[in-house]
This record gives sequence, structure tokens and C-alpha cells, in this order.
Amino acid sequence: MTSPPETTLTFYEDFYRTELEVWVDALTLSERFGPCLVLSETLCHPHGGGQKGDRAVLALDGEVGKRLGLEKMAIVDTRREGERIVHVLDGAADTAALEEALVGTRPFLLRLDWKFRHHQMRLHSAAHLLHCFVEKIVGESAGGPPLEFPETSDLQPEFGLNRYARKELLDAARMERVVAELNAFSAEGHSIATRADPETEGFRYWECAGWVIPCGGTHPRNTAEIGPVEATLSLKRGKTGMTFRVPAG
Repeated sequence: MTSPPETTLTFYEDFYRTELEVWVDALTLSERFGPCLVLSETLCHPHGGGQKGDRAVLALDGEVGKRLGLEKMAIVDTRREGERIVHVLDGAADTAALEEALVGTRPFLLRLDWKFRHHQMRLHSAAHLLHCFVEKIVGESAGGPPLEFPETSDLQPEFGLNRYARKELLDAARMERVVAELNAFSAEGHSIATRADPETEGFRYWECAGWVIPCGGTHPRNTAEIGPVEATLSLKRGKTGMTFRVPAG
């Protein structure tokens, strides 16, 4: 069996698109994730760079749905496995029946879990802006030493975490100032852009108000979408952690 072609990353064309007609190129059984779909193209951003993999459903209306006794298939995660992007299915599945019904038979409608994605987008830009304002207040911009990127920048479904290797990077008073300035800036409604590096394939950047950070994730178009950020400071084990949240929505 030949390997399916590489999945087209349609989500980079428009982070706000929520539906896409796709073909199922393959059904795989991953040792780590279980049954997975490989699609011709996708709106689902795979887990990586701290961002959680997207969730979605594949609508199974028509004859295929009747044959399988399903209206839709839940995609609970999106991952990179080797060179492929795989869409992880929910629970056990009759892989032989699914492969016969889905692979190469007809196009299906992929519907993104927009609420989950949009929250990840907002958290992701909040993570970058948090770093930018920490740098502004304690880094080179403030006459201090250069500020390295966080050694960990991790997004969970409900919150994010930036952790720096530096001990006691800032205190509670400066942390309060970081959050206040970040929120005032965001409320002004600054544009956020992402772009591909024209010279390095697969390499992308996040840009906002002159700040540029290497990032291949998904982001809102404008800082006003992020909403007020809440953040708490943790100083322990020789590292500085910042846990942050954005409003649900």
C-alpha cells in the first residue's frame, strides 16, 4: 500500500474557517493514539508549539452514514505522527468497516470545534504578549539583561503557562504592572498577523505592533479578541512561572 499524500494545511489560509469538504486518504491504527484518519486537507491544527491539537467532527450524512449507523465521527485530537497529520478518533472503532466506507469513497464535511480552537487562539496570543510585556518591563527594553523565550510555553484547555529558567525574574508588583499594561494594550485593538518565512519551508512568525516571535500556531486577528488576561506568578525551584487565563467565550 502506498502512503497517502501529505495533508494540505488549509487552516493557514484562514484561521476562522470552520467547515471544509475533505477526502479521507487513509485510516491508520496508531500505537499511541489508536484509530486515526488521514485527510486530504484539514482545518485542524496539530498539537505542537504548546498549542493543543484541534477537535472536530466528520459528518457522515447519506449512504455512508446509514451503512455505519453513524451521523458523525468525533475527532478528539490532531497530532503529527512522523511526516503525517493524523486526526484521532473517539474510542474504539471497527477499522475495517471504517476503511471500506470512508477511504476514497466520497468527500465528507469536516466541522471544526470552533469554541475550543478560538480559546486556544486567544490563549496563544496572550502567551506571546505576556512575554513581550515582561521583556518590556524587566528585559533589555528596561535596561536589564536580554530576556530569553520561556523554556516552557504550554496551553491547556482552560489556561496557559509560561515558565522561564531564570530565578525570580520579577516580583509580584512588576507582575501586576505586566498584566495591567498588557490588558490596556490589548483593549486598544492592535492587529495580529502570522506569516510564513519565504526562505525556510515550514517556518512561520507571529507579529504584533513591531514584536515578532517565531510561531506556527493559530491566532486571532486582533488583540481585542483576547479579552482581559488574568495571571499569577510562581517562583520556585529556581524558575519563574506565569499561569494565565482569558475569559471563556
